[in-house]
Amino acid sequence: MSVQRKLTTLLKKFSAFRPLLAAAVICAAIAPVQAQQPLRIGTFGPLNNESIAVAIAINNGLYKEAGLDPELVVFKGGAPAVQALAAKAIDVCICSPEHVIRLSTRGLPAHVVVPLSDVTSYVLFGPKDSPAKNIADLKGKKIGITSPGSKTDDLVRLALIRAGLNPNKDAEIVGIGSSFNNLAGIQGKRIDAGMISGLDVLTAEHDHLAVVYDWRTTKTASLALIGLDSWTKSQPEKLKGVITATLKAANLAVHNKDERVKALATLYPNVSADLINQGAERLIGTTVTAPRFTPVEFKHLQDDTIAMDSTLKPLTYDEFNPDFLKK
Repeated sequence: MSVQRKLTTLLKKFSAFRPLLAAAVICAAIAPVQAQQPLRIGTFGPLNNESIAVAIAINNGLYKEAGLDPELVVFKGGAPAVQALAAKAIDVCICSPEHVIRLSTRGLPAHVVVPLSDVTSYVLFGPKDSPAKNIADLKGKKIGITSPGSKTDDLVRLALIRAGLNPNKDAEIVGIGSSFNNLAGIQGKRIDAGMISGLDVLTAEHDHLAVVYDWRTTKTASLALIGLDSWTKSQPEKLKGVITATLKAANLAVHNKDERVKALATLYPNVSADLINQGAERLIGTTVTAPRFTPVEFKHLQDDTIAMDSTLKPLTYDEFNPDFLKK
């Protein structure tokens, strides 16, 4: 057979398959890409050093690798974030784990999905010339918190009670928003003391503001991604993806200084490189890389929470922070 006849035969065979090839190309073009599952994450304010694992998981695409499409929903304080969680307007909440106890008592069983921080980073600061040496000295004064019903509200109220004061009568507790707002309120002398956290604490220390009360000395269940029991049961694959991606990010935060510095620089664009590096070093001791808080950290939180409100029902450790990865 001549070369020309062979070529003609091959072309005829190709022509016979051409419609099939065209159809395959069209199908590939219009075939839907497998959709990632939406993940609505509520937070009590902008992400900070305590929630750095979530920031890294979002920025590095770790949630997307787990098949999730994260959306960050920022609220003005922990209370409205928890309300959104209770209303199922968000999937999980970056909140104080005490709300697991509060929600469960209200008939909305909830759990810690994954821990974020085991050290409360809040410090109650006053102006540099403040006469207040401890929280009892703030009797009759105005104290700034993030919002009523938030973690900052509970911390201040419990500290006042333990100092022998009535938080409803002996001080004016006002919600003024974020840690940065509290810092500005102190500097502008609109409040006598305010709740500061994150790298804003380093700024306050740098400016020689007076420490009135410091919560950073005790290990406790401080911050977590929390979710309703109904969500954890109905979304097992999404649940596992959230946990594994967040823990992977937490390990990056602890073991990779470049990742810590990069994330903090993004979270605090107006903070100096020196303070960013100081914050990066402190993070090693506060970011949780395990899937559960320790029983001691849980007990400390629950004891303090019930001391504030004796109507709350205590939970067991496994109810509070189940081992979802073993289920």
